[in-house]
Amino acid sequence: MGEEQGWRCETWGPLGILESLVKLVGIISGIVALALNETGQRPGLQTAQGVILIIASSLLTLAIFDRLQLKDYGSMVFLILNLTGHWCVSIAAITSPPVNQTAVLVFAAALLLGDLVKIYYFSTLETTDESPARGLPKSAVYGGVALFVLAYAAVIVLAAIEL
Repeated sequence: MGEEQGWRCETWGPLGILESLVKLVGIISGIVALALNETGQRPGLQTAQGVILIIASSLLTLAIFDRLQLKDYGSMVFLILNLTGHWCVSIAAITSPPVNQTAVLVFAAALLLGDLVKIYYFSTLETTDESPARGLPKSAVYGGVALFVLAYAAVIVLAAIEL
């Protein structure tokens, strides 16, 4: 008792794997959005996208502390990939050139869908007030994921307007 558990590889189960695969599509799209950046003037709605994405990316960066506590190699590697995709699409959206809205749309749609899978997965866990986020009430975790869902939905709407 009292021994600290070292780093390990957790099993995520089918829903965790599905969430990760769906989000991986979005992560790749976020990187593509930055790679396809062209020169030109940034539209006003793209600035709004950039602000939303930077807020989401900043909040997601805080998950590093959770992953350090969890000590799961797979979760940490996926978080680094997720952060890479988020920051790439954020930088693409906030810089002066117009961003490829198709890549942004795919990014936001995949991340939104992945978070909906996450919410469903959380709902299948034991009905205690403890969450997979180590000590937070399920309502706090649902609320946090719901904020990301709303942010991605707003980015999707803005991308659709720009297309």
